Amino acid sequence: MVARRGHESEVRKAFAYIFLMGLGFCPPVWPQEKPALDPLRWEARFTCNGQDTVFVLPDRFLIPGTLKLMLDERFLTEDEDYEVDYRRGEVFFVQPPDSGQNLTITYRRLPIQLRLVYRHWTSMDTSVVEETAMPEVSRMKPPPEDRQTDDVETLQKSGSVFRGITVGTNQGMRLQSGLRMQVSGYIAPKVEVVASLTDQNMPIQPEGNTQTLQEIDKVFVSIKAPGFRATLGDYVLDVGDRDFASFSRKLQGAMGTAEGSIGSVTVSAAGSKGEFATNHFAGQEGNQGPYQLTGSKGQREIIVLAGTERVWVDGEPMRRGEENDYTIEYGNGQIMFTRNRLITGDSRIAVDFEYSDQKFQREIYGVVGEMHLWDERVKLRTSFLRESDDKDNPLDITLTDEYREVLERTGDDPDSAVTSGVTYVGEGEGAYQQVDSSGVVFYEYVGADQGDYTIRFSYVGPGRGDYSFQGYGIYRYEGVGEGSYLPVVFLPLAKRYQVADVASSVMLAEGVVLEGEVGVSDQDLNLYSSVDDGDNTGVAYSGALRMDERRVRVLGKGLGALGLEGRVWFVGEDFRPVGRMTEVEHGRKWGAEEGMSWGEEVKEIRGVYRPVASWTTEGEYGWFRRGEGFRSSRRMVETVLSQPRFPNVRYRAEHIETEDENGLGGTWLRQRGSVEARMWRFVPSVLYEGEHRRKDDPDSARTGFRFDEWTGRIVFEGGFFQGEVAEVMRDDRKYREGMLEKNSLARTDRVRVDLRWGTGFSSSWMYTHRSRNYTDPALEDQKSDLADVKVQFSPGQRFLDGSLNYRFSSTRVSQMVRDTLHVGEGLGSYRYDENLEELVPDPDGDILLRTIQTGDFVPVNDLRMGGEVRLDGSRLWRKGEGLRGFLGSWQSRSLVRVERRGRERSFSEVNRSAFRPRWGEDVETVTGLLSFQ
Repeated sequence: MVARRGHESEVRKAFAYIFLMGLGFCPPVWPQEKPALDPLRWEARFTCNGQDTVFVLPDRFLIPGTLKLMLDERFLTEDEDYEVDYRRGEVFFVQPPDSGQNLTITYRRLPIQLRLVYRHWTSMDTSVVEETAMPEVSRMKPPPEDRQTDDVETLQKSGSVFRGITVGTNQGMRLQSGLRMQVSGYIAPKVEVVASLTDQNMPIQPEGNTQTLQEIDKVFVSIKAPGFRATLGDYVLDVGDRDFASFSRKLQGAMGTAEGSIGSVTVSAAGSKGEFATNHFAGQEGNQGPYQLTGSKGQREIIVLAGTERVWVDGEPMRRGEENDYTIEYGNGQIMFTRNRLITGDSRIAVDFEYSDQKFQREIYGVVGEMHLWDERVKLRTSFLRESDDKDNPLDITLTDEYREVLERTGDDPDSAVTSGVTYVGEGEGAYQQVDSSGVVFYEYVGADQGDYTIRFSYVGPGRGDYSFQGYGIYRYEGVGEGSYLPVVFLPLAKRYQVADVASSVMLAEGVVLEGEVGVSDQDLNLYSSVDDGDNTGVAYSGALRMDERRVRVLGKGLGALGLEGRVWFVGEDFRPVGRMTEVEHGRKWGAEEGMSWGEEVKEIRGVYRPVASWTTEGEYGWFRRGEGFRSSRRMVETVLSQPRFPNVRYRAEHIETEDENGLGGTWLRQRGSVEARMWRFVPSVLYEGEHRRKDDPDSARTGFRFDEWTGRIVFEGGFFQGEVAEVMRDDRKYREGMLEKNSLARTDRVRVDLRWGTGFSSSWMYTHRSRNYTDPALEDQKSDLADVKVQFSPGQRFLDGSLNYRFSSTRVSQMVRDTLHVGEGLGSYRYDENLEELVPDPDGDILLRTIQTGDFVPVNDLRMGGEVRLDGSRLWRKGEGLRGFLGSWQSRSLVRVERRGRERSFSEVNRSAFRPRWGEDVETVTGLLSFQ
């Protein structure tokens, strides 16, 4: 009886508290870091591992509507990104967050510890296990060691089954369905399993227009136990913290890690989906993209592996997503920059990525070990990586004896692995006819079964070929050097990369560390041939002595803090890494060419002096050599003053002296400075950036350039209103006949406004206008505009969610043609009808139609307008019986989307004439989607 009264007392307290909450409190609108003002607000932080879909909070009985999730810097939406069990305090993700992302969950909870179940008496019949008695599966608190459970009790299963009907004005009605399932929990004491299964195991790349990708074909099983963990299926092998063996690959295979008290060992064996490559290229004035990525040999027919790209503009990392900096089309390897990042003719773009050119299957074996001794004062890291093509099984070609002979005598030069693509098949058996015009022999397409030759053409680049592609397997002769294709076949070279690396660090004293690393690489660019194998092996090493910042005292007086670091770096001519080995814009740092980092030697010293907490001065001096011809020296000084209640001041200057292989010297001075102050809610700032590069050539006079760029900006940071106004002026000059003369004057104006009223309405406006005027009348002035307007509203209980958007940008569009691809009987969707002499649809055919780019881009203005409305009946009507219950339960996902997209030629394409001809596409789409759950 006493126990019963205790339970009733707790229940009465809970109801009383809920009543008071209804009278005096309202859910907060995501309070900032002020927990003292709201004692009911709690926060939980997680670091995602890329596999978990269930996160269990340390509290139960959360107040509905108060839970907010932030993944890195992006807020998530309930029912779209995740679901919540407020009674149990559990969060279920639709898709697992990416590995390494930081998840912050803020919520309000009842301050009284309530049980899940209250009862007057306990039934002796335990054959029925109530759902509320199920044990928790928590990422924060694993089950106790002495607890014995079975699989059914501890496994947490979640997933989604999707059934939908899509109807559009420019498409027929189609059914959409899919199944994804995640399993996590403990199958034995201290043994945890995490699995992701799907019935959508198709080789389709996700769209690269969001920051977080949802890969539909990722399947894996992960097992964790004390001292051991293993993954089977799809995973990422990431080896970092190395100078010469940094490595990241998307793999499909098995990986196991054993951990002990003094270190760990990881073994991986898998098939690689792609190959690593780096592209460096300059932006184009008035062109936001697309920019074509190419393989290591310049090939364009590649597939970029989803999520492997890393993009930098002017040395600054970019973020993927329509609302961020760029989007990417993985299927054809093209990057498009959004309205948030203006691309100009002065932009420097660098991209690391993995790609598949579908030439060979690739295998990867790796062993990575770490060891730490004497309280981690000594650390050792070793790694061995082997990446090799399966040379006996090429994917897109059959190796004949003739091809093998060509490959055996080719060596490492891929341009020499070429054979004729012309095959004589007999009169009336081919599609091309040989033509001799004034001694020039070429081939002309005359139609199927109308000629004597069949021909395979290869893309060699603009201005390097004689033919142009017309589509449907048709190539036309344009003249010597007037096309992009040649009638040749480039044979694929099977390659192998191997890298072994040993790195160590020793703490000589507190804050004083000595580091060293040695790497050996073996690269065979042609496994079919032993020619040119003498340069396969290369060596690299580095060493550094670092003293962290420490206080300096002389005669008992503190003189601030001082930090020093010295570093040497050597990379042999024949050493080849398997990933990025240097920082972004490594060549620019030393005044050298970008894209290669072997045959280098670097010696540099760096010092940091901090006399007071608000003043920091940093200096660097270094010497650089590449090969036997290029040398440079570099000096840098930077000072930062950040005193509270005073303007923040920053200034940086770099001076580089170079000498090339011809003995010609040059200088490069780079400066950057800024002043920023805070006045109430206003933050005005002024920025300056300038460069002056000069190269003295006694034969052709002085060459180089100089520019000065000034930026004025004012930012307003209010409660419901935030805004920014900025103007950039850039004066470019170039050396002509040894004298600096004006080249162009560019002006960029930018306005951004953000409004937010409560949680039901938000909007943002962004507009950027740039003009660049050239002094040379032969060069056409350029203008570009970027605009982005977004309005979102969700009144009431969010039964209605709507959005409107308007986007405008200057871009380019590639001319497209259709081509045929023979894939084998029963694998295609078309077949050639000999009677009709054309392709006809056939679900069991042997031909696929594909659309490919010709490589010719046309500047256009891209305009997109759209709107979206979502209805959620479950928030409008309570679940019950009859029509109201049906609408509340079943009409849970209905969507109406309207989008209009039009393209016009840009002003520069019509010479600023009064008319603007339409070009490209003009599409209006109305889409309805009804999902049943």
